[in-house]
Amino acid sequence: MKLIYTIILLFILGFKSPKRANITVIVTNIGKVKGQIIMTLYNKKADFLHRERKFKGAVVKIDSINVKYIFTNIPLGKYAITLFHDENSNGKMDRNFIGLPSEGTAFSNNIRPSFGPPKYEDAMFDLVKDKVVYLRVVY
Repeated sequence: MKLIYTIILLFILGFKSPKRANITVIVTNIGKVKGQIIMTLYNKKADFLHRERKFKGAVVKIDSINVKYIFTNIPLGKYAITLFHDENSNGKMDRNFIGLPSEGTAFSNNIRPSFGPPKYEDAMFDLVKDKVVYLRVVY
């Protein structure tokens, strides 16, 4: 009988809150139905805005003015998302003559930096369960 109680207890403890979750990203306000969205998920302040040091990344082909992507099985924690609309599908963010992005961008929490790049703390969110993040592209 003791064995049955132990098995039941272990079974119940196995249903604690998950240690991983999904992040569903809904991208809105895409200016032109062409190209791709290049999305980057960061989990460290020191890596933020360095695509080569991303936690996860995704390239989503644009087929409408809104797109959806799901980062699956992500460990719970703190994250920030950046993206840009790669209109010409060259795999990089194009910039104008003074270095500002010439393609649409978006950041988690829909922050819009006014001077300089965004800060990780402003774009960061807590992932404690499955989450939907809406990102509005700004041109």
